[in-house]
Amino acid sequence: MKLVRLVGIAAVLGGCGGTASPEGVDGAVAYDAAPDAATGCQPEFGRTFINDTVVLLPENEGHDLDGDGQPDNAVGVFADLFNAGLVDGIVSGQVTALWDFLGLAPPGEPSPDLRLVFYDGLDADVPPDPSNNVGGAGRFLVSVQQFDLACRSLSEWDSALLEGQVATAHTRRWSFVAPSVGTVEMQDVSLVVTFNEDFSGFTAEAWGVWAACALALTGFPGSARGTLLDLLVSGFQRGPDIDVDGDGLELISGDGMTVTQCVDGNGVVITGRDCACDSRIVDGYSFALRGTAVPAAIVGVAAE
Repeated sequence: MKLVRLVGIAAVLGGCGGTASPEGVDGAVAYDAAPDAATGCQPEFGRTFINDTVVLLPENEGHDLDGDGQPDNAVGVFADLFNAGLVDGIVSGQVTALWDFLGLAPPGEPSPDLRLVFYDGLDADVPPDPSNNVGGAGRFLVSVQQFDLACRSLSEWDSALLEGQVATAHTRRWSFVAPSVGTVEMQDVSLVVTFNEDFSGFTAEAWGVWAACALALTGFPGSARGTLLDLLVSGFQRGPDIDVDGDGLELISGDGMTVTQCVDGNGVVITGRDCACDSRIVDGYSFALRGTAVPAAIVGVAAE
């Protein structure tokens, strides 16, 4: 059963995220600035939060991205497969999603210079202790690989605005690294964060487009062959649902196991398993996430 095999492999994907913890930093004592000295990178950090819950919403929940009055969340077909793994990943410390707000003023005050940066965190405890990650006092490092040569974050969102207790943000590109899978990349992503009364935590929803090519480059962990796009096309019979370039929805088909052909919106046929990464194929799949977050602290940069 081809679908059963694809679904069985994908069931482990939800537990992937974050990166391995570095050695030599003791979260129980005052932070030693050696990692910053080693990297030469001393960026500015703001007020940081970590996701203590995150779920991929089911297919019938999401935001209307194409204006037809219906929620768009094609990737929501993965919800049952991924969400248990996401819970396990947070508990085990494999998922350490950090949201760093720079220029966030105290409750009730304006934040005209608000900036938002997303980081994959590294547990600063030695040995790593995931039990204290999401209790409000988690301490983390950020890999130097998440900064450019001028020590500027590679994952700052394009815009962020705070009105009352609600922050909105948008980015043309949001990417993060999942071990054994690779770089997961989303595009045209919007985020709405609702802080609680004292700004000690928040609830949030994010939505946008997962490009077909990015899904084709996101493989199953371990030695199993296959990609998320293979599963969507051959397992769930789902094609792109967001027309990014305005020439009509592109079609992607498979042989029951892998992608074999793409058809551009103008009718041009492109064959081959890697057809989704042809420059003419730009459409993608809608997604929607929901989560909550609690306080955390970024205590330095790790040379990794």
